[in-house]
Amino acid sequence: PESTEFVRLSIRVLHIRLNHIEPNVKTAYILAVSGNAAFVRDPDFCLMFLRAESFDCQKAAQRMVNHFAFKLQLWGKELLGKRITIADLDDETRHALFHEQNNTTQVLPVRDAAGRAVFCTLAKKIDDSDLENENASENEQSHPPKRSAALIMSRMMWYC
Repeated sequence: PESTEFVRLSIRVLHIRLNHIEPNVKTAYILAVSGNAAFVRDPDFCLMFLRAESFDCQKAAQRMVNHFAFKLQLWGKELLGKRITIADLDDETRHALFHEQNNTTQVLPVRDAAGRAVFCTLAKKIDDSDLENENASENEQSHPPKRSAALIMSRMMWYC
């Protein structure tokens, strides 16, 4: 069991480690802090990264920086400083996740170790041309492209 003092000290060290990461490496993290510092520095949020790395503060800091870089790439600046919910998905993506033929989406009857609902989607198979089309459109735009549910899930699985 984690004592309150141990958790408090670990969160403090995590913030120190984050401060020591070069600014050019943590651009998305800096954007998230400037957009919603309360969300980014919330002790429960920080604790997820610490627990994921068995309270290795350096690894947890890097994981947090990677998290925000991925989140920026996938969702853009607007959603960087908040929890992503189903309501944040556009209609096309919601439809693809819940209504497309051959897709199965469900909330599992058990919770993960942190008490969060486990959301499982078996999406349609995507082919390499979908990824190539997405990458081509990314190079032509300054904002993140609209992403299909299958692409979102494939990217998430790759980063996990």
